[in-house]
Amino acid sequence: MPDTSNAKSDVHGAKRFLSGVLWNWAGIGVQLFAGIVISPYVIRKLGTERYGIWALVFSLTSYYGFLDLGFRSAVVRFSAHFYTRGEDDKINELINTTFFYFSFASVALVGITLVLWRHAHDFFTVPVELRGEFSWLVLIVGFSIAAGLNMSVFSAVVEGFQRFDVYNRIRIVISGVRAAGWFTLLATGYGLVAMGSWTLAMNIVFFLLYLLYMRRIFAPLQFSPRWIKLSMFKQTVSYGIHTFIASLGTQSLEQTPSLLIGYFRNTTEVGFFNFPLRMIQYVANGITNVGMVVLPRSTELAARGELKRVAKLGIYANRYCLALFMPMAVFLMVYGHELLSVWVTPEFAPRVFPLILPFLVGFGLAQASQFCTGSILFGLGKQQGYARAVLAEAVLSIVLMVLLVPKHGILAAAVVSAVLMIVTRGVISPWLLCQQLTFPFAQYMRSILVSPVVSALPVSVVLVLLKQGGLAGKSWSELILVGAITCLVYGATAYYACVERDHRQVVLDWTAQRAGRLLRQEPRS
Repeated sequence: MPDTSNAKSDVHGAKRFLSGVLWNWAGIGVQLFAGIVISPYVIRKLGTERYGIWALVFSLTSYYGFLDLGFRSAVVRFSAHFYTRGEDDKINELINTTFFYFSFASVALVGITLVLWRHAHDFFTVPVELRGEFSWLVLIVGFSIAAGLNMSVFSAVVEGFQRFDVYNRIRIVISGVRAAGWFTLLATGYGLVAMGSWTLAMNIVFFLLYLLYMRRIFAPLQFSPRWIKLSMFKQTVSYGIHTFIASLGTQSLEQTPSLLIGYFRNTTEVGFFNFPLRMIQYVANGITNVGMVVLPRSTELAARGELKRVAKLGIYANRYCLALFMPMAVFLMVYGHELLSVWVTPEFAPRVFPLILPFLVGFGLAQASQFCTGSILFGLGKQQGYARAVLAEAVLSIVLMVLLVPKHGILAAAVVSAVLMIVTRGVISPWLLCQQLTFPFAQYMRSILVSPVVSALPVSVVLVLLKQGGLAGKSWSELILVGAITCLVYGATAYYACVERDHRQVVLDWTAQRAGRLLRQEPRS
């Protein structure tokens, strides 16, 4: 008789992968919706200077993530590995050892925060009348990050177990409540300090919810000093050091531009730079959040010795992420100025719109089309070259921005960021993976890029013709109509050009199965 165990495993793995992707997109969808609603509201209520301070403080305190030292990534990988092999004792060692380290790191962050509380405003061009708010926000946000650091152990284990339903239920609830709290505080006249305090409260709740769910999904969980092992610490460090190098580079790339703009220019320009960056980054992160599913999935395949399927995993995951990114990219290229005018203010749009094109190209070719490539390298434990490349990108980015930002401003910062991320994460990263898998680099890139980009051409033509024909995007109704047309035209093209025939059938079968269940649950007449 034919061996059906592998086929059953493949079907189960595909369904679990699809479920994880859908849950991740649902979680990011809520965060994206909250960001779309809250960001322009914050600008209107606080003004561009205070919004710039809000962005600057979070850019500054995000460097606290360096104390992670790559441990969270190690927890994701090793929890997936140990869980696949049924090694519960190893999971307890992993949790207790890393929790002990993060507890120590949290105390260190409190000390760093107390120092910054008194001196951070001396390093940036902050208006004198706003220095008090700036300092208190540094203190509160710093405590918030310190309080939430231990949470990363439990969220990483949940991710490693591929329980993305649990992971994203918590994120959906916290994101919604946090956004609602910010909105309420602003509506009732409170400002930056109150918003930071609410963020601190939500991080504490975040930690408690993850601890509660960890006890439910991993019954053998135990907290005891006897589970703290030096051997486990060394194992996680040996993997995590390369993740730390990559994180060091990534954090510098994401946050250093804002700090340099705040130092060389002013907090208002920090706000102008951060708004389009975060807007596009939110969407890109939401789409490429599938990388969270890809990492433990590639680890699982490696643990079973099924390396031949990894290249296909990278091609399909990256191609579908890019295909989802392209409609927004085309829409913003044609109607971005109009969207900013209606969404925020007409005065805001001309300062921000020139930054959109470099950000779209950069995030499209580096983030949307190759984020899963980096995740696979981490899942395979082959991230050393990638980490060095990202760190080199960060160093070069700082040097170029120090030279260009004082004279050429935020547009130069956007162009430098885009070009460097394309070279490192859009080209070097997939080349490194292809070297590991002995897969043709040109075929890998062509299989990812060609069909999503070609599918964008018809919708680009349609949008230009609509704009020239009178649909100028001067109101929300016109913008929503254009957005719907963009999704319909691109979706119809990309569904057949980008999605594999077998995958289309999986989606159709999954939809039919769910519809059948709903029909069977209907009461009989």
